[in-house]
Amino acid sequence: VLAEEAHPLENLDRSAAQEALSKAQSEFNSASNEQV
Repeated sequence: VLAEEAHPLENLDRSAAQEALSKAQSEFNSASNEQV
């Protein structure tokens, strides 16, 4: 199932999506730094 089919883009809250993306990127960067 595509995400677009399960949750149409117009139903998504852009600011919430941006916040989740920023959080995920920051967690990814932290994890990457720990491995070095």
